[in-house]
Amino acid sequence: MGIKRIVPFEKKTYKLLSMSEKVLVIGGAGFIGSHTVDALLKEGMDVVILDNLRDRIHRGEIPYYLNPKAQLIIGDIRDPAVLSSSLQDVSYIYDFAAYQDYMTDFSAFFSTNAVGTALLYELILEKEISVKKIIIASSQFVQGEGIYTDSNGNLFYPKSRLDKDLKKGFWDFFNDKDEKLDWQWTTEDYSQPTNAYSMSKFTQEMIGMNLSRQYDIPTVILRYSIVQGSRQSLYNTYSGACRIFCLHYYNDIPPVIYEDGMMCRDFVNINDVVNANIIVLNNDKANGQIFNIGGGKAYTVIEFAEEVAKCFNKTDIRPIIPGEYRLGDTRHACSDISKMKKLGWEPRQSIRDSILDYIEYLQSNAIPPTLLADTTRNMRSSGVIKKVDIQ
Repeated sequence: MGIKRIVPFEKKTYKLLSMSEKVLVIGGAGFIGSHTVDALLKEGMDVVILDNLRDRIHRGEIPYYLNPKAQLIIGDIRDPAVLSSSLQDVSYIYDFAAYQDYMTDFSAFFSTNAVGTALLYELILEKEISVKKIIIASSQFVQGEGIYTDSNGNLFYPKSRLDKDLKKGFWDFFNDKDEKLDWQWTTEDYSQPTNAYSMSKFTQEMIGMNLSRQYDIPTVILRYSIVQGSRQSLYNTYSGACRIFCLHYYNDIPPVIYEDGMMCRDFVNINDVVNANIIVLNNDKANGQIFNIGGGKAYTVIEFAEEVAKCFNKTDIRPIIPGEYRLGDTRHACSDISKMKKLGWEPRQSIRDSILDYIEYLQSNAIPPTLLADTTRNMRSSGVIKKVDIQ
């Protein structure tokens, strides 16, 4: 595997070999990116990876699973010199670069997720690069709390839940008659981001959609639900329920569930996500569109934890619900995937498949003994995990 370390802002050019149409995968050393790289290579594409190997995700090391047939450029999407070098002779681009965390460093979300993407379009125009398509990875969480209905079918579009209400244990949404509202599967035409991550991804979407129309650069936005499977970072606080629960059961520790555990999520397997990534690459009907990529089935967080316990054969270890919550979490997040199904895609893997994949991944890695404790301590110290205070 060819590796180039580019000194930030140092003006250099690098000649990349071109055997076929070239694809640049930004963030290609990460979870979704690396799996997509494997699929692109199988398609016969010439793949170049640009990744900064962020310490919180990769510990500054090249992942052992990275495909040696791809060329790796170690650098940051926000660096004009690095990004310009990476764009040489590129026909297609996947933008998986993302800052994801529960920390309160809000500017970091926008710097990577929005400014980096804006620079990408800027350089394409400046260098007059004939890019055939850009595929941007977004998130279902741009939908915020989503859409709700009452028993009469009236629609409600709730804003983010306030800390003062969560502190009292008020998890759900109600109408003015004190009737609990029912969540709905949310389509692509709705968005109301509620935290720094989702706001930055929504900004990224607007950059991609508007600049693509204005300058005729075909672009597709994919809003992923909660993606699960192997290669999900062991260290990223944001990595989701599969990582968190698997680490707990792996260490024979009861998992902690926030709120009341009845939050609904749809989980999608990494293999299904990669299939969607390839479909939109090859289908021009996807251009200029936003698509939800989800699992098509909702699970409560408790149900997901129970499924993890079954996969470990440790159902005697019961989850703990200590009366805590994470500030910034949405109550429910489930995406309507009917639009993507019209392109011939549908999820085929179960949550059990995802969990078993991740367990196998865990068993092939050295797990730091303080990993879980360090993650929880970081979130508590930053004020993300809070205690319900019912007087």
